[in-house]
Amino acid sequence: MSGVTTEAKVGVFVLVAILLLAYMSVRIGGIQMGKGGGYSVYAIFDNASGLKKDTAVEIAGIPVGKVTDISLDDARAKITLQINSEVSLPIDSKAMIRTKGVLGDKFVELTPGSPELEKLKDGDRIVNALTPTDIDQIITQVGQISEDIKRVTNTLGGVLGTEQGEAELRAILTNFSEMSANLAKLTRDNNEALQKMIQNLTVFSEDLRTMSTANKDNINLILASFAETSKRMSRTIATLQDVSDKINRGEGTIGALVNDDTTVRELNKTLASLRDISQKISDGQGTLGKLVNDPSTGEKLDDALDGVNHYLAKQDQFKVYVDYHAEYMTARDKNSTGLRSVVNIRIQPREDQYYILGVVYDPYGSYNKTERTYTTGGTSYTTVEETRDRDALLFNAQIAKRFYDLVVRGGIIESGGGIGLDYYMLDDQIKFTFEGFSGDIDHNAHLRLAMTYMFWKNFYVIAGYDDFISDQGRESPFFGIGLQFNDDDLKYLFSSAPIPSK
Repeated sequence: MSGVTTEAKVGVFVLVAILLLAYMSVRIGGIQMGKGGGYSVYAIFDNASGLKKDTAVEIAGIPVGKVTDISLDDARAKITLQINSEVSLPIDSKAMIRTKGVLGDKFVELTPGSPELEKLKDGDRIVNALTPTDIDQIITQVGQISEDIKRVTNTLGGVLGTEQGEAELRAILTNFSEMSANLAKLTRDNNEALQKMIQNLTVFSEDLRTMSTANKDNINLILASFAETSKRMSRTIATLQDVSDKINRGEGTIGALVNDDTTVRELNKTLASLRDISQKISDGQGTLGKLVNDPSTGEKLDDALDGVNHYLAKQDQFKVYVDYHAEYMTARDKNSTGLRSVVNIRIQPREDQYYILGVVYDPYGSYNKTERTYTTGGTSYTTVEETRDRDALLFNAQIAKRFYDLVVRGGIIESGGGIGLDYYMLDDQIKFTFEGFSGDIDHNAHLRLAMTYMFWKNFYVIAGYDDFISDQGRESPFFGIGLQFNDDDLKYLFSSAPIPSK
């Protein structure tokens, strides 16, 4: 090497550097010499902004080709892709323009489809081409959203920023605080009553379950009846099909009528006879002719039909209702159980009038005051004896008249004379009641307010305030639950109830 000149060494070094630089450029830039391997496919995008030729094509982050051409095809972007020959793409593969890195370099990402489908060939089109959302559109939408937020903020500032708005907001918060405190106090004061009500509802639910279990056999009988009816209906349809086939074959009277011309001629003769009879009736001949042509006969028949219709309408309007409810008196004294029971029968001959007969069990019972006069040695003594029969039953016997949504009642209420008003709302689901009747002797009248809500067909809840002007300390809030049946319900229950065998 001592004979090699410095210029030759420099030239060799430069030549090697140039070759290395060329090799690295080919490897890094993906430059192929000659035509290159693989096959060419294309996809149509609505927008190819930012995508350039020689951009990489990737599957799952692995380069599998490059973009060889970007052209315009009917106002849309046609992107031609060169795919390596060892990569096969099913015809349902998807192509999408994606963004890589912080600088936003664009590339094409391929998602292969189902392996069992036919593969794309050179020059085929990738039909599933997904165009990404343009960043300008996103910025525009964000700007619109910010404008909407700004308008809402300005509106809230105009409403709540004034003295009136601030005062109203403070009043709302104060009302919420007071309501929360009242609810907490109501819960604490009536905790024991609420627990008793929940226990009663639990017992009631258990009773319903027991009732359902007791009538399980009846339910099974009903289902068996439905199955038997279905079988009979199938047999009836088969019979009708057989009759239809016989008619088509000309068998029987109807078959002959449909298929035999002789039967049709006989029928025409019958129709001619009917036409002759109709003409006689029209001329006023015979009984039917007089009935049709004589106005007095028609009026008498109309009167008779009106009477029948009036009688049937009264029968349809007649209803009977059986009502039972239990009320828990929350403020009764220790000498009474606090549970009051009422059973009423409502007999309703007309929609706007009915009668009420019932019995009431009240733990306070009935009050009696007896004055006795004794004479001893010419001097008279008068004693007053006051007794209360806690086991006595009280009675209801009232007549009621309805005026639209208002019902006025009068008669005997809890064994005393009195009146009652009922006001109905929401198709009779809600009822407000006021009753006033004579109380105990020498004491204030018995007044009661109540509200009833029918939450199911036959079940309702009731709450109110009883004897609220009492001068004996008997005033008490109450609440309870009840059930009501009409005559149709009772018919169904009694008809469904099992009959005991002897």
